[in-house]
Amino acid sequence: MSSRLDRIRDWEKFTRQCGYRARRLAEWAQSSERQLRRYFRRRFKLGLKGWLQALRMQEAERLIRAGQPIKTIWQQLDYASYSAFAHAFTRTHNGCPRQFQAWLLTLEGPVKLEETLRMPVKLRMVSAKHAGLPRVRSVKPGK
Repeated sequence: MSSRLDRIRDWEKFTRQCGYRARRLAEWAQSSERQLRRYFRRRFKLGLKGWLQALRMQEAERLIRAGQPIKTIWQQLDYASYSAFAHAFTRTHNGCPRQFQAWLLTLEGPVKLEETLRMPVKLRMVSAKHAGLPRVRSVKPGK
């Protein structure tokens, strides 16, 4: 059975525009939050909250790699406070944002965003282990 939600192609873009909020995303998609949760579980094999969190963390990682100051990243990602952002980041990456930023600085040569984003997650995990940081866990939305 086809849903009108299937016609939406760029969920990531619209999620960013809705401030990573499930209620706003449901309003934008003209559906109930419950219907959206069922759709995400069926389509992405991940709950709506988990998908939103994974997308937020993927964006946080991208912004840190791009050299953005951490104190502005939590505001861009619409977190209530830095501590809320740091807690979510630590749960996902097994280390706080500043540790992740320090790990990036230990890599040889300048960090090129395109190269590091193409790096397989397993390779990033091994690199973090050798840098003395805990393992980096990364969940990609839609996978």
